[in-house]
This record gives sequence, C-alpha cells and structure tokens, in this order.
Amino acid sequence: MKSAMSRNKAMLAVAALFALVLGYTIQDAAALKMRPTSTSLMLEVGNEEVCIYASNRQRFEGVVMHYQLVQGDIDFDVFIRDSINKTIYASFAGEHETSERIYFTTRTTQQYAFCVDSSRYTTSKQLIKMDIGFTSLKRWKPRLDPLRKLMTVSDGLFLGLHDDQMMMRLREQSLREGLEKTFTMLIVHGVTEILIVVMVSFLNTALMTYLLQQVSL
Repeated sequence: MKSAMSRNKAMLAVAALFALVLGYTIQDAAALKMRPTSTSLMLEVGNEEVCIYASNRQRFEGVVMHYQLVQGDIDFDVFIRDSINKTIYASFAGEHETSERIYFTTRTTQQYAFCVDSSRYTTSKQLIKMDIGFTSLKRWKPRLDPLRKLMTVSDGLFLGLHDDQMMMRLREQSLREGLEKTFTMLIVHGVTEILIVVMVSFLNTALMTYLLQQVSL
C-alpha cells in the first residue's frame, strides 16, 4: 500500500515537472512566434505621387522603410510624413541610390505616409518595391535612453557649432562689404585726385602760354 502511494506521488511529481517544463516551452515558443508588423507592396509610379499609409500600435516603436527600384529611372523623391502632414524624412532625386533603408523611432501612436513622388521629373513608369516594418522597442529602452541622451547632447553641440558658423559668416560678410566700400572709396578718391592734378596742370600750362605770349608782345 505504501509502495503504491509512493509510486503515485512520484508519478504526480514527474507530471507536475513535465507540465512546468511544457509551460515554459510553450511560453518561449509563443515569444519566438512574435514577429514585427510588416507590409510589402510593389508600387507602379508614373508622373504622380503614390503613398502607403501605416500606423504604429505602441508609442515606442522602431520603423524601417526599405525601397528598391525594380524598373525605371532613379529620378523620384521619397517622403515620410506624419498624421499632420509634417515631413519626417525627405530624399530628392539624385540624393539616393536605387535601394535605400530609412530608420526612425515613433513617439506617439499615429498614421504615417510613406510616399514616392516622380511628378516633377518624368512621365515614364517606375516599378518600386517598398517594405515597411514596425517593431516594439520596449526591451531596448534601457539601452536606447542613454544613447538618446548622448545624441541630444551631440545635437546641442552641433547646433551650437552651426550657430557659431552662421555668426562667423555674418561677420565675414560684414567685413567683406566694408572692404568693398573702402576699396570703392579709394578708387573714387584716386580718380578724383588724378582729375584735379590733370586740370591744374592744364590750367598752369594755359596760364604759362598766355603769359609768354604777353611777354613776347
């Protein structure tokens, strides 16, 4: 009787352990099955603007847009706009290759427009493959926050350097204008002095000629 009870307890323990391991396996499998939301379309663009609209589900998500020119010329513009039609990214014809990837992170849940515009360049058809993906960055947030702070500091430094550069350009322009004015005034002053000297010499010559004629008479 005791051996049967011990055997039942052992079987229950093994079953519980198996269920626990199976539970962790199922959770891990469910986690592995999670995939980022992605959209892949083939766009036919001809003297027009064609857009794909996609929305993020969470505030903090990473977004990637990959486009590849399959057929046609490279003379087209690429835009990414938010829900209030504010341009987040812009690349004009001649600034990109036939295939590019653009990455950015979202701050709010909203709809984004991923557009290709060739209305200003050509009337021929272009075939462009576009892939758009959203993925959550919550698990990377502790790592990305220090990087974002560092990027904010770097942006501030670069903005300060840009302001200093603008001030130097304004000063250079002011000095250049002052030098040009001074050079112009020197030229005018020099030409005026030359004219005065020539006129005085002419008057002296005329006066001497008149006096010599009077003496000879």
